[in-house]
Amino acid sequence: MLRRLDPSTRSTDDRGGSTRGNDDRPSRSSGIELWPHLFPVTLPTGEEAVIALMDTQGAADDAPRSQALQALATLLSSLQIFNVVDDLSDDVLEQLRQSIEFGQALSKSTDTPAFQKLMFLVHHWKATDEFPLGAAGGDHLVTKWLQNKRTDEQIEMVRQHIRDCFSDIQGFLLPLDPLRNGVSRSPSNLFEELSGIHYMELVSRLCNEVMALHPKYRELNQEALAPENLAIKVVAGERLTAGDLCRLITKYVELFSSEEPPKPEDVVYATIACLYPAVQAAKEQYVEAMASVFREGQPALNDDELMRQHKEATAKAGATFHAQKKTGNDSLVQNGLKILLKDIEKCFDDIDRENTGKRKKEEHAAEKKNNEGSQQYIIELIKTCTEMYINAMKAVADVDGFVTRDNLRRAHATAKENAMNKFDVRSKNHTVEWDSRFKLTCVIGARFRLIQHHNEVMKDAKNRQAVRGNMKAVEVALKSYRTVMSSTISGEGMNDDSLMGHHNRTLGAAVEIVESLHEGDEDTAEKYVQELKTLIGEEFAMIRYSQKS
Repeated sequence: MLRRLDPSTRSTDDRGGSTRGNDDRPSRSSGIELWPHLFPVTLPTGEEAVIALMDTQGAADDAPRSQALQALATLLSSLQIFNVVDDLSDDVLEQLRQSIEFGQALSKSTDTPAFQKLMFLVHHWKATDEFPLGAAGGDHLVTKWLQNKRTDEQIEMVRQHIRDCFSDIQGFLLPLDPLRNGVSRSPSNLFEELSGIHYMELVSRLCNEVMALHPKYRELNQEALAPENLAIKVVAGERLTAGDLCRLITKYVELFSSEEPPKPEDVVYATIACLYPAVQAAKEQYVEAMASVFREGQPALNDDELMRQHKEATAKAGATFHAQKKTGNDSLVQNGLKILLKDIEKCFDDIDRENTGKRKKEEHAAEKKNNEGSQQYIIELIKTCTEMYINAMKAVADVDGFVTRDNLRRAHATAKENAMNKFDVRSKNHTVEWDSRFKLTCVIGARFRLIQHHNEVMKDAKNRQAVRGNMKAVEVALKSYRTVMSSTISGEGMNDDSLMGHHNRTLGAAVEIVESLHEGDEDTAEKYVQELKTLIGEEFAMIRYSQKS
């Protein structure tokens, strides 16, 4: 084949292995070997293509590895030539069993044959009176061979499904002794021309010359390599470019690199994920969306909030997937979507694991503060439980639409109970002079009144998106108050009068933020201001506690 594709190829460059059979000679290749050069060809349609040659010799002594190599080669080839010595046997079907298992899974997932051409190349064919040499005799032999039922269940499975997996199955019979079957040149003349050459090169040159001279070898090359007989590699109904094939080779080598052969569903997954760009684009959309809410340095999310973000990001990824230009049939699209969702779940599992670890570290850090003083620990615990409550309520209330009062109350009751339970567990061994549990209920109550007010405004709002700006304004103002107060009182304590004066000034600045950013009429804005003042009042009470500690 190399000489047919490139007549300048030197005989000593040929690196193909033996077909072995009952032959004990060592193969000169091990595993799969790709010829390092591609051969350009122009198809009858005028299309430009390249031929890649691949050899899978050298695995006959290891049956599982041999089957895996055969399956990998079949997955990558548009024409698979299966070398057989003397005759076709059930061992051939056994060798193809793993290929057929993969082929069945791919065919079912894509509604197209998984593979293209399979040629059984039978060397040393003797029964030429029953089946003549060449393609015609080979096709008849293969047809008859595949018609016979087998008693072994696995072999019978391969026989039944092999034609479902390959779009074309051929046979080709080669002679027992080319030197005495059709060579027009005299063997003695041939030996005279090759006299004086090193023994190993002589053997290689002799084999090449004989194969080139025998008409059936020329016919074989015509069947396999003539432009009109070539088939562009197709996977899942899609023609591959050279770049596609490189990506597929990389994916398959990774998949087949473990000791155990891959499962059929893993092969389907790898194939569609590699060649269907909508899957990758949508997965990237999901990863980016989750990265925006789960950032390094930010506090861990509670389980409800994390799940809410996951569902929103999954929905956006699905929209990205469906917006991509579709190729292939409906089955391919649906399987691409299944693969996307499977990928997303794997990503989410990793994020959930990382978030759980981060939350445990935060809880551990909070617990360590017990050694630094119960007063500050309780204040931090109130903040933590408040944030837990806020995040839980966001899952219900922080949406564009209106939430019914009953649903809001139920969500509040559940979120408050969970926050209080956490507080009770964490505060057992810490005692402070003030009623810390009551303080937490006051803070949660203030938060709930703000959420209730915002919910009622949303109910009657014509532009709910704009109204959401009011809640954001309150959060901005509250964050500003915390930042300014923290920077002012850090380092050394302040007396009560100075602390109160600074609080009043910072509160006024926070109110101005809400008034400048609010949406709607003045009465609506004033209510948000009042709720902000209540929240800041609770914040200031805990600041005073911390200053006294």
